[in-house]
Amino acid sequence: MHKDPTIAIVACEESGDYLGSELIKELRKIFPHAKFIGVGGLYMQKQGVQSMFKLEELTAHGIFEIIHRIPRLLSIMRSMRNKMLEVKPDVFIGIDAPDFNLNLEKMLLSKGINTVHYISPTIWSWRPKRVFKVAKAVRLLLCTYPFEVDIYKKCNSEHGLNINAQYIGHPLADEIPLQNPSKEAARKKLGINHSNNIKYIGVLPGSRSTEIKSLSQIFIDSVHLCLQQDKQLQFIFAAINDKAAEHINQLIQESELPLSNTKIFVRRSHDIMAAADAILLASGTATLEAMLIKRPMVVAYKVPMPTYWVSKLMIKTKFISQPNLMFGREMVKELVQYDAKPKPIAKELMQQLNTPFSSKEKEYTEMHKKLKLNASLKAAQQIAQLIK
Repeated sequence: MHKDPTIAIVACEESGDYLGSELIKELRKIFPHAKFIGVGGLYMQKQGVQSMFKLEELTAHGIFEIIHRIPRLLSIMRSMRNKMLEVKPDVFIGIDAPDFNLNLEKMLLSKGINTVHYISPTIWSWRPKRVFKVAKAVRLLLCTYPFEVDIYKKCNSEHGLNINAQYIGHPLADEIPLQNPSKEAARKKLGINHSNNIKYIGVLPGSRSTEIKSLSQIFIDSVHLCLQQDKQLQFIFAAINDKAAEHINQLIQESELPLSNTKIFVRRSHDIMAAADAILLASGTATLEAMLIKRPMVVAYKVPMPTYWVSKLMIKTKFISQPNLMFGREMVKELVQYDAKPKPIAKELMQQLNTPFSSKEKEYTEMHKKLKLNASLKAAQQIAQLIK
């Protein structure tokens, strides 16, 4: 194998930054003197990635919300393409963010650069025709859910494609212990009252600025209604950064929620989930994390109306949360758009607090076992085969 490869790796948001850092750790075991370039945040930079742009410049979501950013994103893509063609890395790895990474990968693969896409686009959920772009963009597709490989095999057979899709498990399933974490231990880590007599609800209004702005007030109003039913409830809020914490804190003070019933923690989402008796959260990767931590949850989500209507035409599944998508049925309650209102949210949360959870916990554990395969190691081994 190549002793000193140059490996390009691009993440476009914080979840991808973490996945990238774990992958780099495993690649370094195979290639100790590898050089890593691309785009990454704090996690990847700690692993030695020379980031060409700030991670935040590539983070973009929503159909209409990103229109004004398209010129800048295209400029970044051109700069990345030119840099990659100059450096000619042994492999280019795009982590998730298919709208950005697949286009870049397609350009690079056409110039003879090996390309890998880590985290399959959800062609089984929406935009199924994107499978044709995948076929033209990647030498290797790393899938994190077991059913995805069969979907690509079917696409290969039906459309004469040759997508090399490999199932590696999910990195989060490796990070989160299989055994149900102790609420008491998590509460001690957070420095909050760890008595089992106190009921805690974890509140996670998202990691993206658009989510935080659209959901925080709704979540806080829902908390208010829950407190009216049980004044002893405690609410622990998760903030992705200090700016988000300040925003949530301001809303809490304006809503006159009792400060004695609320606490905000920055970058402690896993501890918050483990400490909670029930969780209120935005749709996204956090729903998978809550499933792996094995806690009852209520998922709520709301986007600007133009985005909602266009998405509704394009989405091919009836669910948006990861547990429901994986199981193919309603494992968790989803309250989306018109239903994402304080009264129904509060009602579902209180119901979760008072409903036995043992049967779902067993199903979550079985799914955890299917996903726990040492994904970062398997990904690194697959990628190493492309590096000569």
